Amino acid sequence: MKNHLAGTLAVDSAATCVLSSLFHQYVKVWWKAEQRRREKEEEESNLYKYKDRTHGESMTEEERNQLEMEQRFPTFDQVTNVN
Repeated sequence: MKNHLAGTLAVDSAATCVLSSLFHQYVKVWWKAEQRRREKEEEESNLYKYKDRTHGESMTEEERNQLEMEQRFPTFDQVTNVN
């Protein structure tokens, strides 16, 4: 086909059909790959949401970190206030 196109300056209907078919197949393969990528991305994001709901954690990561810091390093008042 390359030799045919190089020999003539015009693209005939047969070459147009071949090119159209090639582009159509390329777009079809790309579209399927894009759909698989989106589905995988959605599954992964749903997986994390599901895990968060399953464990029933109502605190954010920042809140958990703050609580952990308070438990590991008590304030002066907590240490000196012995009743």
